[in-house]
Amino acid sequence: MKRQVIKITLIDEDEDDFILATDQLKNHHDPNCDYELKWCSNFQEGLAALKAQASDIYILDHMIDCRGGCEIFNELKKTHLKQPIIFLTNNNDDDSRSDFCAARKESDGLLSKRYLSESILEQAVQFYVRNAHN
Repeated sequence: MKRQVIKITLIDEDEDDFILATDQLKNHHDPNCDYELKWCSNFQEGLAALKAQASDIYILDHMIDCRGGCEIFNELKKTHLKQPIIFLTNNNDDDSRSDFCAARKESDGLLSKRYLSESILEQAVQFYVRNAHN
């Protein structure tokens, strides 16, 4: 049986988050699936990656370059992106800002960096990718 490869783009200026996600996905538990992770470290790279629509799922830091993932998300609503977008948050007081709350309601999901583990990341990615194709 051919293994499924899920392409993920992480848009987050913090390289440590990319390294952590890479390590978590290396230790995944699904024998029928592999993950290919791409990192975009700033707003412009992230916007270009999203517009290219080359990944199966996008994980977007809601505070990328202190501008906010909401700005990227609002740009994307205009392009009719078909792939799921999950917001990644530090789970702090900034999450209550009204622009973030509005964009979060329209996004596909939310992951907290504070509680992120390999099983949560893997399950979230598989869930949102699977549901995007239904």
